[in-house]
Amino acid sequence: MPESRNAKSRPKVYEGIVEKLSVQIRGGTPPFGAKLPSVREFGRHLGVTPTTVTRAYWALEGEGLIEARPQSGFFVSYSKENRPSTHWEGEEKNPRPIGKGPLSAQINFLPYIFQQMVNPKNLFLSLGFPGLSVFPSKDFQRSVGLGRTKLGAKGLEYNWPNGYQPLLQQISKEYFNCGVEIRPDNLLLTTGVSEGINIALRALTRPGDIIAVESPIFPMWAVVAQNCGLRIIEIPIDSESGMNLDYLERAIQKNRVSAVIAMPNFHHPTTYCMPDAAKARLVSILEKKDIPLIENDIYSELYFGTRRPKPAKAFDRTGNVVLLSSFSKILAPGLRVGWMAAGKYMKELSGQKFVGNASTNPVTEAGVSDFIARGLYKRHMKKVRSFCAENFKRFEAEAISRHFPEGTRITRPNGGCLCWIELPDHVNALRLHYDALKRNILIFPGNIFSLKPRHLNFLSLSFGMVWSDSIEAAFKEVGDLAKEQLRFRN
Repeated sequence: MPESRNAKSRPKVYEGIVEKLSVQIRGGTPPFGAKLPSVREFGRHLGVTPTTVTRAYWALEGEGLIEARPQSGFFVSYSKENRPSTHWEGEEKNPRPIGKGPLSAQINFLPYIFQQMVNPKNLFLSLGFPGLSVFPSKDFQRSVGLGRTKLGAKGLEYNWPNGYQPLLQQISKEYFNCGVEIRPDNLLLTTGVSEGINIALRALTRPGDIIAVESPIFPMWAVVAQNCGLRIIEIPIDSESGMNLDYLERAIQKNRVSAVIAMPNFHHPTTYCMPDAAKARLVSILEKKDIPLIENDIYSELYFGTRRPKPAKAFDRTGNVVLLSSFSKILAPGLRVGWMAAGKYMKELSGQKFVGNASTNPVTEAGVSDFIARGLYKRHMKKVRSFCAENFKRFEAEAISRHFPEGTRITRPNGGCLCWIELPDHVNALRLHYDALKRNILIFPGNIFSLKPRHLNFLSLSFGMVWSDSIEAAFKEVGDLAKEQLRFRN
């Protein structure tokens, strides 16, 4: 059982081990790919119990420094040299918001991108969820039928105000099992995370307000913010600690920021995962300024290690964090069943939810609830996590290393199903996008992940598809097109 939230903080032996190993790994010793001593061997060496070493390894895994490989042990997964760069040239000392008005050229590109996504002729290589063949369609359809039967005539009426009660209880229990206390009566079910972001921004901000968002920014959040009449400050992502918190502090000192949107776990598109200490600091910074944190926790269940990373919500003591998530990326994208933990903003958020969408779908929610209750969800998630972890190894070896230009750098995620690819400097990713689309291959160029002309030689690519000859051929074509740009320049 997780420790009480009110338990007094006290130094723990494993934390000293974590601190020491973290410094060594970030310094390159042991190097990338090295196997760490077994928990028993290391425990004997340090004079501590295997359980203490295990807790330290789990913490390091949560920070993305090591990875657990089934029946093999723990290995170093961190390498600064192999990670895409995230610094900005000429980083602003006085962060300024991008004002209201027309969408930037980068974000204005988004409707066109989504039109191409639904074109059946295009092979989409930047898919933000595991391929549909991994999803349990037959089992879930049976759960929907059982849920409908259980609801009876109630399934034809409006849903409960907050959503289907058994599902709210199950979501609360899932968070409790990973050490986060979220009461069922503080949860609202939504039509996916997109509706949750809409609700949160409309409830917690006013037109003309400033919000801070991680950059690279998930393009849809920029569209939603602009539609709410908000101005945006982009906060750069750091490859070691996620959102650059020093930059964030400068931003909120110089500007009246009304809310912050962040994805601490397996950020889309960079895949970086904030260490727990950085999450705690993020929560503390915003809590002192009474600035709500809107946390997108949608990929946390797709972890590759032995433990689910904690959300920033785990460090929230005042209800200042609004947590959003969904079953869309992990169970089926068409479900549109999401949720939000409202914290101290329950009145504002529930009121805005009622205005925008008075009732969600009770039949679908009952189906999800049945799927969880019968133990099928837990079994499914184990399968999907294993699939994505193994698929990444193949993706890296048979797609990127084999077919992309020399000098290409790639994130090594510990979860999710996406990779952030940095191509050599002289490759233009937007041009690569157009050239690939002529061959019915769709890729997301990096420029759509910012309101300014940034990430111009980056791509967001997925390793969530079932591997096939056609998938490999498509990646080869993209790699060849990138090499062609370099040859033309030379």
